[in-house]
Amino acid sequence: MRKKVEPIENKTINKLYKDSFKRKLVERIEAGFLTNKEARLRYGVCNSVLKYWICIYGKDAQ
Repeated sequence: MRKKVEPIENKTINKLYKDSFKRKLVERIEAGFLTNKEARLRYGVCNSVLKYWICIYGKDAQ
């Protein structure tokens, strides 16, 4: 019988976010209502993902 494996951390892996949430979060960051750090801590988004969203949904996105 296999032992139950406990996660190392209590973080959820691979969260799925709607595009509307991503766009709204990026808008709030670009408008100055949130810093990247505040957004990461409040919504549990890692830094690399947040930077990617800014590239995709930000003002300078193509």
